[in-house]
Amino acid sequence: MKKLSIIFTMFALSYAVHQEPLFDKNEDIDHIVGGKKAKLGSFQFLAVLLRDGESFCGGSLVTSNCVLTAAHCVDYIKPKDYSSIKLILNTSTINPIDSKAIERGVKNIVHHKNYNSGTSVNDIALITLDSPVEDIKPIPLPRIGSTLSYAGMWGTVIGFGRTQKTLADDESSGNGSNTLMESSLQIITNSQCSAMYAESKDAKISASMLCAYAAGTDTCQGDSGGPLIVDGIQIGIVSWGYGCADPKYAGVYTRLTFFYSWIRSNLV
Repeated sequence: MKKLSIIFTMFALSYAVHQEPLFDKNEDIDHIVGGKKAKLGSFQFLAVLLRDGESFCGGSLVTSNCVLTAAHCVDYIKPKDYSSIKLILNTSTINPIDSKAIERGVKNIVHHKNYNSGTSVNDIALITLDSPVEDIKPIPLPRIGSTLSYAGMWGTVIGFGRTQKTLADDESSGNGSNTLMESSLQIITNSQCSAMYAESKDAKISASMLCAYAAGTDTCQGDSGGPLIVDGIQIGIVSWGYGCADPKYAGVYTRLTFFYSWIRSNLV
């Protein structure tokens, strides 16, 4: 089963409540190991997307009024349906939502015009909020011109998605987590990732993607659109994969260094 959902992140810095540059200059790497419940307040920038009160994807606050997410999370949402979508930030539980959580509505959604739902190429979108978020620090993105591949580095993945391990051919659904979870994954080369998916006719790892893997841990349904973070910097967006923690397959993410121009030209 193709998994069009994931999200989890690596976090090595505590986030103060103030604005920072969108593109960060610091790319030193720390290593976080293991999976656990996320500490309250550690991922304030994480946005949970709700449709009619039900969570369906994640995202990340990258400016005071813009959330970055995956195109496959929102490409079907029409302007007439914006009122049914809410974004929740600064919460570590879904039911109930934390008392200090911040809720925003949707003003506009733009996804990459060349997004391909069949290949998951250009799986990136921006949501403009109906009002700015002033009390949460946006997560920085890689510095402009960065050529880091990140291969061999470790990131942390976070999310409210499914917590059950499933193999690629498992069609079961399962329930999402009510508690924000985090785990650690190692970024691998695109060549290594392509080898994992070599037997699949439908899967192709392009230069605009990156992959992360660790035995027994992964992102899963409900986590799509969330950030992959290295040393407090978001380097990827949860995009797709086969199964959940299937030992044969890595999770696949949108590579943000590939989309500098698109992000900057679509921020408001």
